[in-house]
Amino acid sequence: MRDWATETSFAGTIIHSSDYRNATALNMRKVLVVGFGNSAGEIALECASAGLDVAISVRGPVNIVPRDLLGIPSATIAIAERHLPPRIVDALNAPLLWLRYRDLPSFGLQRAAKGPLTTMVERGRTPLIDIGTIAAIRRGDIKVFPGVASLAGSSVRFENGLSFDCDTIVLATGYAPALGSLLPDITWRFPETLRPNRGDLHPHGDQLYFCGFNPATTGLLRQIGIEAEAIASSIVAQAC
Repeated sequence: MRDWATETSFAGTIIHSSDYRNATALNMRKVLVVGFGNSAGEIALECASAGLDVAISVRGPVNIVPRDLLGIPSATIAIAERHLPPRIVDALNAPLLWLRYRDLPSFGLQRAAKGPLTTMVERGRTPLIDIGTIAAIRRGDIKVFPGVASLAGSSVRFENGLSFDCDTIVLATGYAPALGSLLPDITWRFPETLRPNRGDLHPHGDQLYFCGFNPATTGLLRQIGIEAEAIASSIVAQAC
């Protein structure tokens, strides 16, 4: 969380996306959503659909994947491409994504230099799955601003000098695994990342397995199912 998020000069309400329930529960008229992950995109879209005045603050380049391409769900395409190297997958999909989102710079959104899958594998950052957020931005229902610079009263000032008056700020800035609350030896197990490495279900060869820590373009629940089967097979093999 940036320093500005702890400033007491803001006259409105600041909440994390984990505390967000729905647009009606906010009981506000003007909302700023900070971030551009799936929580941010969906919260901004829901608030705009409810008739609120909505803006979204995006600090850097973004990756966006439509829910479907040419009528085919993106998850289905990802499953078909799962055996290819990430950079090859991104190269294959790049022309279609460019055609779909080539106008984004005119709305203040900069496309990331590396593709969605490469960014996910290298940085663990999931792209925005577009279920209507970009259409709302194109219609002007969601305003786009760069990173937040400061707060004062009901006004939010951005890094480009522009400002937006709002009642509520929703911080859709991500989540941490918080494994420390479960594992007293977390710093010994994972001294640098505080979480298992990508694809490592059984890091120390003891009785502790980790499931669901791998971002997956083919769907997180699907990935959890695959990992759960692998863990069960490993446990059975050790018991025999």
